[in-house]
Amino acid sequence: MDAGIGEAPDQRGRIRAGEKSSIWYGCRLDAGDGEIAIGARSNVQDNSVLAASGGAIRIGVDSTIGHNVQLAACLIGERCLIGIGSRVAAGTVAEDDVFLAAGAVTTPGQVLTGGALWAGAPARKLAELDERKRAVVLETIVTYCDYADELARVQAAMRTG
Repeated sequence: MDAGIGEAPDQRGRIRAGEKSSIWYGCRLDAGDGEIAIGARSNVQDNSVLAASGGAIRIGVDSTIGHNVQLAACLIGERCLIGIGSRVAAGTVAEDDVFLAAGAVTTPGQVLTGGALWAGAPARKLAELDERKRAVVLETIVTYCDYADELARVQAAMRTG
């Protein structure tokens, strides 16, 4: 695991986290017999639950899993934002550049095509991503990398007294 982990998350099984990725407070990661792989610079925000249940969860680089999200075995592409409180069902594929709105719910095996905003329960495509929404995704990555770096500095200072 990398910087940005405040308290060790509740984790079980094979979990890989890329460089400058972060997993935040209160998260539970359960790879079961499978694997959870989190790409470089991606972040899993507070109280999210990732449960692979014998499959795999793969999160691409520069992606954000928002607060209180539930992920089953799924594939999240690069530069995705999975909004607060969303539930991503087993077998879901979020292609690159997907913005899944807060509270959205996918159906098992659903494919979220890239470059689009998805919302609702069940999730449906609302619009193509404009430059402003794409910028929000990338700004979130920069912000959480900065948070992780700052937390690492504070923790190191506390250890050295």
